[in-house]
Amino acid sequence: MGKRIERMRGQFRRDRETLKGLRGKKKLQFVWDYYKLPMIVLAFALMMVVLSVLVRSPRKNTAVYVVWLNAVTPEENTYFDDLLHEAAPELSKKSVDLNTSYSLGGEGNEGSDAQTMQVLAALFGVGDLDIYIADSTYFEMYERRDAFSDLTELLPEEIIEKAGGRIRYHVRKNGQRIASAYRIGPDSGAAEAGYLRPGTEAYVGVLDNAQNRETAAKLLSQMIRSDLE
Repeated sequence: MGKRIERMRGQFRRDRETLKGLRGKKKLQFVWDYYKLPMIVLAFALMMVVLSVLVRSPRKNTAVYVVWLNAVTPEENTYFDDLLHEAAPELSKKSVDLNTSYSLGGEGNEGSDAQTMQVLAALFGVGDLDIYIADSTYFEMYERRDAFSDLTELLPEEIIEKAGGRIRYHVRKNGQRIASAYRIGPDSGAAEAGYLRPGTEAYVGVLDNAQNRETAAKLLSQMIRSDLE
């Protein structure tokens, strides 16, 4: 350990001498190359902290936070709030914070895709997202990371049975097979409400680290009940 520390000190002294002999752009490039990784890690950590504060502060009346990736945004639709109030009348004064503004995979949208990926990574990381909805490709991206709860542990058994083939299953890294999502098709209430892009399907999952898992489960249960009535 002592020799390792001494080598690190020696390297630090050499780097400091190198820095003293550089000027202008070369000096800036050296600093960037030397501190690039720590700076990136620090910036990402700060971004997650700031995002967590920002998304928490205006949500006093929010019962569940939902992100629907690549969704259509209908005007003045109360579909999700109606589901919430039917499932939990005691939350009649609260609402669903639904964000449909994020998109991925659009042609020529590489820059915005990178930003969306950063935001989603932060939301999944800080646990400030309760329900995630996306098509199979972008749902699987987080499903592979075991990000979702087992719906058989959250939803009533009869709901799982009635949903049948609409339930999506996933094998976690530990070998456990779970019900990870509910499939939204063209005949669903969400499609009728105008959120689903024509000719597509989407999958609804409750995050494993969701802060409002119980309420999210009630909302999803009501969604399934409404679709199967």
